[in-house]
Amino acid sequence: MKNLSFFQPPVKARYYLLLFMAILLFGCNNDTEIIHLHGQVKGNIRIHKLKENTSTLPNVEFSISGECDGKEYLAHSNLNGEFSFPDLPMGAYNFTLFYNNDSITSLKDCSFLGGEGPAFLNFDLHGQPDIKDIEYHFEFINDTIWIIGQLELNEDPIIDYNTIYMTIKIDYYNPLEIAVPFDPVTKTIKYNWINNYYNYYQGNIDIQSYFFRTNKRYRAEFINNVNLYNHFEWLTLKNDSTSVDTFHIP
Repeated sequence: MKNLSFFQPPVKARYYLLLFMAILLFGCNNDTEIIHLHGQVKGNIRIHKLKENTSTLPNVEFSISGECDGKEYLAHSNLNGEFSFPDLPMGAYNFTLFYNNDSITSLKDCSFLGGEGPAFLNFDLHGQPDIKDIEYHFEFINDTIWIIGQLELNEDPIIDYNTIYMTIKIDYYNPLEIAVPFDPVTKTIKYNWINNYYNYYQGNIDIQSYFFRTNKRYRAEFINNVNLYNHFEWLTLKNDSTSVDTFHIP
């Protein structure tokens, strides 16, 4: 299928088009006396392990900013991740999620039409704990490859899990990310990665690997209250990798 993105009008034109359609839907009959120029935006924040769909409650408070025509509106989440803008004027909004005054992710050009029913703004935060320092190596014992190591984490109350992801490449195979569990108390790694190694590989191989100290994905989604507009974006943060470690199996 051809890419039809060049048919999409600029955000301001799209906003006025949606406004015109809303007037046609709600304003062109004798029973409707007014058009609601204000409305509610409801939302929630979900926390996920990286590459897993199950979510957990944040248990921390976030701030959400909505900017439109030079004005800023603020909302705060509860410990369940729920928040609400109870009375926003219609317009084209830029929404930003904050934690401790630090910007996490943004969603721009959201066309809000007001009305009696709420619009919805949702944030999904996928990640692993931030790594401050890590030392690890591979051991080949009795046809089994083990990952052994010790790590130190940066404090991160948003993502509090006992799994980090290693990027790994075996000879000419494509790189992949594998989940590496660690003990949340001692911060030690002792992971039985591949059993019965010689059932999968034969001969000499080199294993190259590294960790990203920050490895997160954020998704933001806005759905307006008349189902005419669904806007979402992904933001991926991967940076400050450890040095590449090479392990040779004879």
